[in-house]
Amino acid sequence: MTFSAHRQEIPGAEEPEPWPRGVSRKPLLSIGQVVSRLEQEFPAISLSKVRFLEERGIVTPFRTASMYRKFSEADIERLRFCLTAQRESFLPLDQIKDRLDRMDAGEEVAVEPVARVVASAGVPVQPVDGSVITLRELEDYTSATDEELETLIDCGLIQPDQRGRYPASAVRVVRQALALRAGGVPLRSMKMIGTFAHRMSHAALSSSVVQKGSSSVIAERRRAQSQDIARVASELVQEIMRADIDRDL
Repeated sequence: MTFSAHRQEIPGAEEPEPWPRGVSRKPLLSIGQVVSRLEQEFPAISLSKVRFLEERGIVTPFRTASMYRKFSEADIERLRFCLTAQRESFLPLDQIKDRLDRMDAGEEVAVEPVARVVASAGVPVQPVDGSVITLRELEDYTSATDEELETLIDCGLIQPDQRGRYPASAVRVVRQALALRAGGVPLRSMKMIGTFAHRMSHAALSSSVVQKGSSSVIAERRRAQSQDIARVASELVQEIMRADIDRDL
């Protein structure tokens, strides 16, 4: 089998060996085999996710003469490092890539990713509520691929503003949608969830009426009332689903 030579299998003596060192760099694994190796640890892994991480520079697989990707054990370790940092620490991809670049250059960087948390609450850091983020930042916070985000946009679960930016809450929506997908729920089928949620939020706003107070006070009271209605609606959906599951099993 012939491999293209755009990446050296054994770096020259003048350059440090890329991380991880001492791990085989023989390009023997197909992209499907890589997914099979990692899916038990990372159920949300997919072919498109591996391609996306390749595009972002996390791995650079060999290409055969027919342009098929071939991965090594070292590539799997780099993917494992990246996926662990995203899952455990919610690190954006640009920070993970920077850490890998420093490790490739021979710097002593902690292999175990350090969780970015709010010390007082232990909650993973994400954009401040009320702020807006770009599509690339949304990708970095959630590790969602372009295809996954496009599907969620088409399904109405997340929507950009007129300038193409997204509310900070979109990070939680995308993470929860990907968690559902990992549990076996296709992203496309989540359109009904988005439709139901939008209708219920409209009903909640229509039901919350506050007549007295300044405009800011009225808005805050309506928000609080609407959130109470949303909480009850969520609990109602859970109870209906539990009843359906108990009946059908």
